[in-house]
Amino acid sequence: MNYLSNNPETAAEMLGECGYKNAGDMIRDLFPEELVSHCGGSLPAPVSALELEKRLAAMASSCSAGGLVNFLGAGVYDRYIPAAVEKIVSLPGFLTSYTPYQPEIAQGTLQALFEFQTAVSEMTGMECSNASMYDGPTALAEAVVTAKTIKHGSNIIICNPLNPLYYAVLSTYCRYHGIEIRRPGAGGCVFSPVSLGAADEGTIALIVQQRNFLGIAEDLASAAAHPVFKNLVKIAVFDLFASSVLEPPGSFGFDIAVGDCQSIGLPMSAGGPSCGYFAVKREHIRKMPGRIVGRTLREDGSPGYVLTLQTREQHIRRERAGSNICTSSVLGAVAVLVYSSLLGADGLREAINISRANLLYFMKKAERLSKFTLPYAGLACLTETVLRSEIPAAAVNGILREAGFSGGVDIGALSGSPGNDLLFAFTEKRTRGEIDGLIEALESV
Repeated sequence: MNYLSNNPETAAEMLGECGYKNAGDMIRDLFPEELVSHCGGSLPAPVSALELEKRLAAMASSCSAGGLVNFLGAGVYDRYIPAAVEKIVSLPGFLTSYTPYQPEIAQGTLQALFEFQTAVSEMTGMECSNASMYDGPTALAEAVVTAKTIKHGSNIIICNPLNPLYYAVLSTYCRYHGIEIRRPGAGGCVFSPVSLGAADEGTIALIVQQRNFLGIAEDLASAAAHPVFKNLVKIAVFDLFASSVLEPPGSFGFDIAVGDCQSIGLPMSAGGPSCGYFAVKREHIRKMPGRIVGRTLREDGSPGYVLTLQTREQHIRRERAGSNICTSSVLGAVAVLVYSSLLGADGLREAINISRANLLYFMKKAERLSKFTLPYAGLACLTETVLRSEIPAAAVNGILREAGFSGGVDIGALSGSPGNDLLFAFTEKRTRGEIDGLIEALESV
């Protein structure tokens, strides 16, 4: 392989220096025997390109909606993406982009990321944003790490129902940073000031998800007005897609806003990859993870774009690094920028209004179902709602799948304990006919 600098003789010399006769010995030494024996010799025989495409298509359909009418949500949504988004992000300058270490040859990518930062700041009401994160869960985990550099302490409080996938990643980060997670409101469906009673002198931050995991729009004004908020770092997990109809966290004095951008121009892609965002008050900009693209002037007075304020360990001394995030979801960020620019605030508002109209239509029909209830029907559900069944949620979804529907998310299974609650999501792609078909399938349970 001409692009590898090491020839077989050099490779053998390197292995010998490490005490190995060949690469196989090194693998067996580095990995548990059961893993090596499981993987060894299990590769399938070669096939033609045509056969390979068929096999990959079958694998892809088995882990996606697979042609079913999709009512899944909980952070990944089946929304309409204009064809222009894929066309633009497929341009070679974007599709092949990587970390723009040489700004003089990456001005297009840098400008796109600068505009992405601007769009995120506008939608969240925050003063500063970085050039994207991996996804929403890791953005939240990094927000807590950032909060610990702002205010020293030993615990954080989750004030309302948080997406279990976010919680899982957050738990991993907190375990190794010595941070205790308190969830006084875990049994409730919305934020309650009572949950703030768990705050003490060791509390670093409060986390509020808007919309919360159950699809309910929270009253951030009441949450932010609570006196406990004054002395703590306030973190909002904010749904950018709902920014056109919900007051942003920046309006209520939140210190950090994070979230996932999948619903803004990114396909479901079997759950990933996605793109996260991270926005802060200006006073915290030097503690923000990742990198920021800045705009400056060239010698001739024209605008130029450069990377600035990079707090990652790759650029500064490891002990001073504020983050171990070593790259950003550049292509995803560009897609988010293109999508939000094409739709604008009016387009986003129209899409979410159609989604909400579909939700209300479903809820009105579901009230007549004999074996189901809507436990949060009286609350401000925006585009998702919980349907509670008399039989296990997994069984309901099995029936729906046979009828051609990818049903709601089994809330209990996502948290590790299967139950009877299903979270249904409604987007602008769903039709009244599809919802009628869903109701008919639920009636057959």
